[in-house]
Amino acid sequence: MQTFMSIILLLTFYNKFPTKPLETDHLFKRWVVNAPSNPGSFSDLKEIEFILSNSEDAEKLPMHLKYGGISFQKDGVFIEHWWNQCGTGNPPSSKSSEWSISDNGIEKLITISGSNNWNGIYLIDKLDSETLHLIRKN
Repeated sequence: MQTFMSIILLLTFYNKFPTKPLETDHLFKRWVVNAPSNPGSFSDLKEIEFILSNSEDAEKLPMHLKYGGISFQKDGVFIEHWWNQCGTGNPPSSKSSEWSISDNGIEKLITISGSNNWNGIYLIDKLDSETLHLIRKN
């Protein structure tokens, strides 16, 4: 009987405070790292805050962040952008690789593979129309 009552209480609590589903449509934009003091080394960061590349705040970032960043495309293509500061020739300023998303009902995880700096699994901690906050899982 106690187990039954516990289940009823849990269901009541869950229904009273439903979790808002994460709208992944906001993901399909170009994002830049919002860390003005970062010299450009992202592989050691555990938590990463991104803002839209065309936002007013992005305009205030150092060049390597403002013109760098990442993009997620709906077809599973991940694009890593970087500031091309080379004055000779026209070397590439981006690289395409792959990404996927998984949802276990509790959390959404992004897996990135084949990139220069972003390979790994990330928890989407926050995603709205202007901010993306990822936590590196591995």
